[in-house]
Amino acid sequence: MASYPKLPTPATPVKAKRLHRETLETQQSDYKTKSVEVEKELRQELHGAVFVDTPGFLDTFFGVSPVIVDRILAEARTKRYHNDECPAAPRLDLRWLSDPHRSPTLADTKAADLQPDIVGVLGFPKAASPEAGVRPKSERKPRGSKPLKAPWRRVHVPMEVKRENIQWAAALQLFKYIRQVFHESFDRRFVFGVVLARSNITVYLADRSGILGSENFDMHDEPHLLVRVIAGFTLFEACKLGWDTSLTVVPRPPTENPSCMSFDVPYGELEVGSGCDGHYWRLEMPKPRADEPSTMSYETEAFILFQHLSLSRGEVILGRATRVWKAWCQDEMNLPPPRRTVYIVKDTWRDDRRNLEGELYAKIGPCEGVAEMHSYSVVQIDGENDTTASLIRRDLPHKGPPRAIDAVQQLEQDVLNFPGNDSYLVTQYVVDYLPAILDENTRPRGRTHSRLVMKTYGWPTKFAKSLLELVGAMKDAILGHRNSYEKGVLHRDISLGNIIITRKFERGHRGVLIDYDNAIFWKNHQAVTDDPLSGTRPFMSSEILDKEFIFDDDDSILSTPQPLPQKKPIHGLAHDLEGFFWVLIWLCLSRDGPARRRTELLPDNNDPQQEPFRTVFARTFEAGDDVLALTKQRMFTTSGYFVKSVLRNVSSYCKPLEPLLRQFYTALRRAHENHTSEGLYDELISAFEDAEAVVAQLPSDFNTLCDLEKAEEERRSKDGEGYWDAHSPPITAAARIPSTLQQCDPPSPAPAKRSKIIESGCGLAFKG
Repeated sequence: MASYPKLPTPATPVKAKRLHRETLETQQSDYKTKSVEVEKELRQELHGAVFVDTPGFLDTFFGVSPVIVDRILAEARTKRYHNDECPAAPRLDLRWLSDPHRSPTLADTKAADLQPDIVGVLGFPKAASPEAGVRPKSERKPRGSKPLKAPWRRVHVPMEVKRENIQWAAALQLFKYIRQVFHESFDRRFVFGVVLARSNITVYLADRSGILGSENFDMHDEPHLLVRVIAGFTLFEACKLGWDTSLTVVPRPPTENPSCMSFDVPYGELEVGSGCDGHYWRLEMPKPRADEPSTMSYETEAFILFQHLSLSRGEVILGRATRVWKAWCQDEMNLPPPRRTVYIVKDTWRDDRRNLEGELYAKIGPCEGVAEMHSYSVVQIDGENDTTASLIRRDLPHKGPPRAIDAVQQLEQDVLNFPGNDSYLVTQYVVDYLPAILDENTRPRGRTHSRLVMKTYGWPTKFAKSLLELVGAMKDAILGHRNSYEKGVLHRDISLGNIIITRKFERGHRGVLIDYDNAIFWKNHQAVTDDPLSGTRPFMSSEILDKEFIFDDDDSILSTPQPLPQKKPIHGLAHDLEGFFWVLIWLCLSRDGPARRRTELLPDNNDPQQEPFRTVFARTFEAGDDVLALTKQRMFTTSGYFVKSVLRNVSSYCKPLEPLLRQFYTALRRAHENHTSEGLYDELISAFEDAEAVVAQLPSDFNTLCDLEKAEEERRSKDGEGYWDAHSPPITAAARIPSTLQQCDPPSPAPAKRSKIIESGCGLAFKG
C-alpha cells in the first residue's frame, strides 16, 4: 500500500475575489471558463477535505459477489470477453470510451473544456457488431466523419491516466472532471472516479462532504479487485453509484407515461442546449397538512421544474451545492401556463450541525416581510435519508489527516539524475504524491440532502424600478427580520440577493427576506469551533470578519501584565441589521437609475478621475477579508471617513436617500459603541418611514428615468409565465404602479426580448 511523508500544513488559502469589472465582463459576455480557473477553485475548495488510503473502501462500495468475480476472471482468461458479454446481468447500460483529445459535449457552453482520458458513459450508442452485416450505403457515415462525443451529463465514471513527468497529481485532474460532472448533471448525488498510474489503481468517491479515496492496488497483482470495481460500476443500482433516483425526467409536455432517469432517455434528446431539452425535471415532495400547513403530511405531490434560476453553485464538490428552479405543481399541468401557480424549488446539502431551512420557516410561520414556505423535506433514496455520512459513505471512517492535492509531483528523470544521490535512495512517485496536512482534528463534515418549496417569488433589490420601491421593500424586509427574531430565528446572511421585491403593494409584503440557510435558533444556538463565517462577505460587519469589536471598552490589555483572552463578538442582531446598511450603501453607490449600474463601474470605463471612487467601492465590497474589515471598521470609528467615502460618492439618482444613510449610520454607530441593540428596530423602521415619505413626493419629470422604469417593468412582465406569488392574482401593468407622484406612464405593451437569467456574485441577475 502507498505511504506518504508528512509535510507542514500549508497556509490556509484566501478565497480569491474578482474585481467588479471582471465579474461584469464574465456575466455579460461570451466569457468561457478556463481549466486553470477550475483548478484554482478546487485547490481552495478541497483544502482539508481529501482523505485517502481508506481501509475497507472497496469492500464497502464494491461488494460484488466472489462467484461473479471468479466467473468474469475465468471468462477473461479463456474468451477475452468484453463488457457486452458480462456473465452477470448488468443493471446499467455502461460503455467505456477513450477519447482523450476531445472534450465531452457540454450543455453549458461556457464551462471549461476538459479532456478526460477514459470515461464510462451511460446510454451511449454502441458501435455495430460484426454480426450485423454490411449496412446499406445510405446508412453509412460519410468518410472522414468523427465519432460521436460523449456528453458530460451521461458520464458515469471519469478516469485519469497518470503520465510521467507531470507537475501536478493525477487526482487533481480527476477532481476537475468530477466537478464538471456535478456541473452538468443535476441528478448526481456523488461521483466515483479512477486514477490509473501504470498498473496502480486508486478509486475515489466525491460527495458534498469532500473526497474519500481507496487504498492503492496493483491490477496485475490483484486482478480480482479490478474486476470488482469495473463490474460494480454496471451491476449495482444507479442510486448506489451516485445517481439521484428522486429526480427524474418527463417529456415536454408531460404525458401519461411514467418518468424515467435521465440516462434512460434515448441518446440525443437531452444533449442540446443548457436545459433538459425536450424534457422537464420532476420530483415529489410531501404535502403540507391542511389543518397545520407548517407540518408535512405523508401524502406527496409532484412538481415539474420548468426553468432554472440558479445552478452554478451545484457544481461544487464540497459545500451546499444549492440549485434553484421555478416549478409547477403537476396537478395543474392541465391548465394553460398563465393560470398555473409558480413555485420556487430549492435543492441543497446542509451541514448536519444546522437545522433544515424548512424547520426555520415553519417556526417563523406566515408573517410580514418573510417569504412564505409551501413544503420541505429531507430527500429520500430507497426509503432512507440522503446523507453523506450514513447513506453515501455508509459510516466508513476516514484514515489519518487530510491530504494536499496541490503538491508538486517529483519529475522522475530529474530525481534519478540528481547529482550526489543514488537512484535507489530516491522516491519515484509513480502513484500520486499527496502529502498529509498536519491537522488531526480535521474530519469530513456530514451533510444532508434536503429540498424546500416556496410560495413567494421576486427580484433582488438591485432591480428596484424606483427609489420608492427600494425603500418600501427594504423596510418590509427589516420588519420581516424583526418578526423572525421575535420567533427566535436570526437570519445571519443579509445580502443583496436575500432581500427580494415582490409584486405586492400591501405594506409589509412589498419586500421579503429569503434564504435562511445560515439562520439559527438564537436562543439555544451552540457555536462550534470550526464553524465558518456566516454571511455574504461584502455585506458582513467588520466585527464578524475579523472577530474584533469596533469599539473595545476593555482597557485591561494595557494595565494588566497578563491580560485575559479578549472577548470576541458573537454574530447577533446588530450585525444582521448592519447587513441591511451595507446593502443600502452598495445600491446608493452602484445604481445611477432604476435597475441600472453606474457608468463609473462599467468594465469599459477608464476615466482616471473616477479611479478614487472605484477604489473606495472595491475596498468596501470587493477586497479580501482583512481590507473589508479595516475599511468598514474605519467608517464607524471615523465619521469623516464615512462622509468622504460614502456620502460624497452617492449617485445623483440616490441622493434623496442620503438622510436615510445618515440616520442608519448614527443608529448603528451608537449600537456598536454601547454594545446593545435595544431600540434599534424601532429607530431603523422609523428612518425608513421618513425616507419613504420623502421619495414618494419626488417629481418624476426625467424621461431617462421613466424609460428605465418602463424597461424594468417590461422585463419583469416577460420573466416567464404564471403567478409570481402563490397567493397573488395576476395584475395589470397599470395596477402595479403606486398612486404617488413618483411614477411614470404605464409601460408600452410592445413585446420585449425574453430575459436571460444569469448568475451574479450577489444574487440572481437578468440579462435582456
